[in-house]
This record gives sequence, structure tokens and C-alpha cells, in this order.
Amino acid sequence: VGIIDADIYGASIPKFLEMPCLNPGVTSKNKIIPFFAFGMEFISAEFFADEGQPIVWRGSVLKNMINNFFYQVAWNKNLDYVLIDLPSGCCDVFLDISTIIPSAEALLVTTPEKTAAFISAKLGTALKDKNHAIIGIVENMVNDDIFGIGGGALVAEKLDSEVLIQLPLQRPKH
Repeated sequence: VGIIDADIYGASIPKFLEMPCLNPGVTSKNKIIPFFAFGMEFISAEFFADEGQPIVWRGSVLKNMINNFFYQVAWNKNLDYVLIDLPSGCCDVFLDISTIIPSAEALLVTTPEKTAAFISAKLGTALKDKNHAIIGIVENMVNDDIFGIGGGALVAEKLDSEVLIQLPLQRPKH
């Protein structure tokens, strides 16, 4: 499994995987070496910025980074799946990736909150318009209506899909 953290402004995969913010190495052929954790290869824009520093890029720089993730990373040739963490909503990154990958399966993640569901449904509609299949909805942070209720069901209804799982909010154990 490979993971591309394409949520450039909100890159979070390294934090989820508890990885330090390090610059990636390169191969003898100048390909970026992806990081490896929990049996997965991954790459993120977080590795190209100083820790804690915001990434403030415009369209052409974003496009170059996305292209690098696909064409300049030395991915294992035997990967079965590549997961792509997209930013919420429709943006340059979504359009750039849709050009690189004309057809894919998408799993949408939303929260119970209606505004988040509205944004997820719009992204789902854009994905379907670009010939990507919606395989299901994940509703995250489902806890005693603290974030609202029913967002996942709204997205599923709008996209003629189904909520595959509802994940409760869990506080980190320290």
C-alpha cells in the first residue's frame, strides 16, 4: 500500500503515522525515496517544509508537487493500492489528480456536521463527474451529536452511495 498525502495545505499523514518531519532521500536516479511505516510507503508535502511551517503555494507549484508525487517518487513496483488523501472540497489538487488518474474508486470521509457533509457531497459529485466511482462513505467523529448528526447519511443519499462505517471520536491516550 502506498499513500499520497495530496492535502498539501492540511497534510496530516506524517502526524497520523507518528513520523518526524524529515526531508526524504533520493535514489541514484534522483527519484524521491518514500517513507515507510506500518507496512506502507507514503509521501507528503510536510517532508518538504520545515516542521510547523505553513505551505503557501499557488496553482503551478501545487501542480508540480502533485506531479512529483506520481512521477518522481521511487514507489515500490509491487504496490497493490495507492491511497490518495485529497483536500476537502474541489480545488486545483483535485483537478490535477483527475488529469493524472482519469478513473479511480473514491472513499469519501465526512463528519456528522452538516457543513462538512455538504462539502463532501460536492466533492463526491465532482468525482463522479470526472468518472470516479464512489465506493462508500466514512463518517468520522460520531459522538453523542457533539458534531451534529446525520452528515454521512446526507452524503450517501446525495451520491446514491452508502455509509460503510461510523467512527467514534477517540481521544489520544497519553
